[in-house]
Amino acid sequence: MKVTAVVPVYNEEKTVKGVLEVLNLSKDIDKIIVVDDGSTDKTPDIIKRLKTNKMEYIKLKRNIGKDNTLRNCAESINSEIVMLFDADRLGLRSII
Repeated sequence: MKVTAVVPVYNEEKTVKGVLEVLNLSKDIDKIIVVDDGSTDKTPDIIKRLKTNKMEYIKLKRNIGKDNTLRNCAESINSEIVMLFDADRLGLRSII
């Protein structure tokens, strides 16, 4: 069963690293889609440093809002299970 984690981000430089590190370590997550909703801080740099083979990074040109950001990536997901993770989640330790 294929599992995809979707992480919408917007100016999350202080917290995105912790979330992505945990997701990257999970053996049960097959794909991570990070959708950047036009961040203007260092979020894109952090994501690029943490990028792995199972991570897809989508950078939007401008901020269109979380709901539109999720709709933008939903068409490309073909997993049985889709999990949504906020990039500002604190204290995330393990998944599945």
